Amino acid sequence: MKLNNKYVWIGTVLVTAIVVAGVYLGTYQEKQSNENPLKKIVDAQEFKSILDSAGSRIQVFDLYADWCAPCKMIEPTLSSLSEKYGSTVDFYRVNIDENPQIASLFKTQVIPYVVFVKNGKVITSFSGVTSQGSYEKVITLCEASTEPCDKLIQNL
Repeated sequence: MKLNNKYVWIGTVLVTAIVVAGVYLGTYQEKQSNENPLKKIVDAQEFKSILDSAGSRIQVFDLYADWCAPCKMIEPTLSSLSEKYGSTVDFYRVNIDENPQIASLFKTQVIPYVVFVKNGKVITSFSGVTSQGSYEKVITLCEASTEPCDKLIQNL
């Protein structure tokens, strides 16, 4: 049985594409799981320790659930911000299903719920999907400010 060169070529291209896609997807998934710059808070004791040790650094808490599609949508934005501002701002993720007591402390009613804290006080928060620019504006206004951030946030 003689194979047509056309079919051999198509088969070779398909096999190559499948191999390349598999390598890319495997590398991408590995990178996603191993290099997430958002630190996951595992329990209320760790949360309290993080709050107590922050000093005047801004802390950003992303309250989410694994089943929440909008929560998954904002994770890349927060990861990008963490990479950009990570030297001066701390970024954390809190799974509300695993830590309902933390969600209760922030009076979380809707997720995703992103809370900005400085000097142990809530600066501001955002419910739902919010633009990266809005998050950056809060960080920029409050990062080096000596004034209370809540007064600056009123001008947002």
